[in-house]
Amino acid sequence: MAWTETYAGGSPEAEEIQFKALAKDINLAQEKARQAAGAAHVDRAFHAKPILATDNAELQFRSDLAPVLTAGFAQPGARYPVTLRISNAANRPGPDNDPDMRGFAFRVHVSDAERHDFLATNYPVSHARNARQFVRVAVAMAGGSKVGGVVSLVGSEGPVETARMLINLSKARRKSDSVALETYWSRGAMRWGPALAVRFLLRPMHPAPANKSVSSDPNGLAKDIAVRLASAPVKFELAIQRYVDDRVTPIEDTSIAWETKNAPPEPVATLTIPPQDVRSPEAVEKAHRINISAFNPWNTTDEFRPLGNLNR
Repeated sequence: MAWTETYAGGSPEAEEIQFKALAKDINLAQEKARQAAGAAHVDRAFHAKPILATDNAELQFRSDLAPVLTAGFAQPGARYPVTLRISNAANRPGPDNDPDMRGFAFRVHVSDAERHDFLATNYPVSHARNARQFVRVAVAMAGGSKVGGVVSLVGSEGPVETARMLINLSKARRKSDSVALETYWSRGAMRWGPALAVRFLLRPMHPAPANKSVSSDPNGLAKDIAVRLASAPVKFELAIQRYVDDRVTPIEDTSIAWETKNAPPEPVATLTIPPQDVRSPEAVEKAHRINISAFNPWNTTDEFRPLGNLNR
């Protein structure tokens, strides 16, 4: 079955009008976060605290990449330098041992004129079905009274949808033993070549066991990945799940998981972070430059562009 996109309001133009209003609301959420944090400014509405940022990783596609998965820069055996950033998801910096989601953003440098940004989190679905719900939750939870935020959500989304989103967020926000042990999902869909729509995931390859002391250290996740990289590479397998139909693999509703029984993950590449000293002055300066840059899934080509309302 061929995939399609459905636009809120019935057309790209009508949806764009909605997005302009949502952009104002997300700016409001960012301002509320700034005030709650007592900060002079907030650089990010989400994923404020970095855990690792480096530009010397590498993505290598499988040598046996299936012909149907071969498109654009995705070629058998192709290798590309990668810049990446792993972070806590909260809208202001907090302890690594707080319950939270973790984000993984990486940029594949194909040439001076071509790059591809991939964004993922360590929970397979979004709490929000679409952009409107995502922004409503962001504004409601950005600062001030949480009770007031919930009341606001009930007023705009209704009690059933509010309960579903809050349960989802509660499950997604958890403690982590190591960002090297997590699996990260795109949650939204993207094109893969001229015909396919996919979601992607990154899953750890042969990771070392967890260090339980991480759970008691407010900077434990950053220290853990630094220790791992001091002696060995950290590797993730990049896999894609193919669109099947709108019922089991919806394009527009990011709150529904693409179950592996319906869309089995297909390995396409390996992402390798090489051994390094991420605490050296040079690495710290490099990380600072990466942290103030923006990763955006629309930094790509049309063959790999994001799909669905929340991505748009």
